[in-house]
Amino acid sequence: MIKDIVRFESSSPYFLSLEELKKKKKVIETKTKDFLRFSSRRAFLYDPSYSLDRGILKKVAERRRALILIGLDFIYYKRGIEKSKAIERLRIYISLLLKYGLPFFPASLSRSVDEVRSYREKVYSLIFLGVPFNLAKRYSKLLEEVLE
Repeated sequence: MIKDIVRFESSSPYFLSLEELKKKKKVIETKTKDFLRFSSRRAFLYDPSYSLDRGILKKVAERRRALILIGLDFIYYKRGIEKSKAIERLRIYISLLLKYGLPFFPASLSRSVDEVRSYREKVYSLIFLGVPFNLAKRYSKLLEEVLE
């Protein structure tokens, strides 16, 4: 089983709490304006709004240190028009990450054990969002290697 970052507390070695990783400074949840300030650190940067523009992502890519965390809960918990807007925003965001060569890592960020996404679900979610199959497989497995 592959490790995943979740929003709930768990004693399982396969689930890492988002709040715990924030305390250890391994995940930095930022707003758009603060993204550049933290981009020189070797940590996961997480922008829950996925509203970064090309200029910011290009500068982050030039620094070559940041790792981008993508929470797939952004599309799983929405319904109707909001879900289609979320999917489109995430597709644009991922296409910019691919264009600038920024490594990104999908995490389910689920709220309970029942909602944790499997490796296969994460891969196919990334494919749905426009990531090539080989990259989707590689990025879904890399999260575990980077967290160790």
